[in-house]
Amino acid sequence: LFLVLLSLQFILPLPRDDGYEMFYVEFAGHQFQLTSLLNYKTLGESAPAQVTICHYTELKASHGLVLMRGEFETNFLNVLEIQCLANQLQLYYLAKEDTAHYRALETFTTQPQDFDPNIVITLLKESGMAILEQRQQEQDAQSPQDSHDQPAK
Repeated sequence: LFLVLLSLQFILPLPRDDGYEMFYVEFAGHQFQLTSLLNYKTLGESAPAQVTICHYTELKASHGLVLMRGEFETNFLNVLEIQCLANQLQLYYLAKEDTAHYRALETFTTQPQDFDPNIVITLLKESGMAILEQRQQEQDAQSPQDSHDQPAK
């Protein structure tokens, strides 16, 4: 828990056709904000959040539940991409001390000069999320119409 409280920033990869796009993560209170690392490098602190994920802890003590709600820019990301990023957040921020995810977050936080960004790509590949993302990209390429354009049933 102590490491999570210190780890207010991190980076996460998102598979793309030509490799990976890195996302900058900032954690404050019960909220994660994500933006592409390119946006963050270009615009700094004024970079708009492309994803905001809020955790609601009101039911944690009484029911053992934490609710999560996410908002995102549909111009840049789709639901499966958001799920990929949200799943990675959980893998890192809920990791046990003796795991590779915990060690990556710890190194990024406490020894940033020793952090290798390729480790988050490797861990994503090992988790299997990259395969799911690749399948979605293949489906999107085959689909003549965006699912958002289809009429509701």
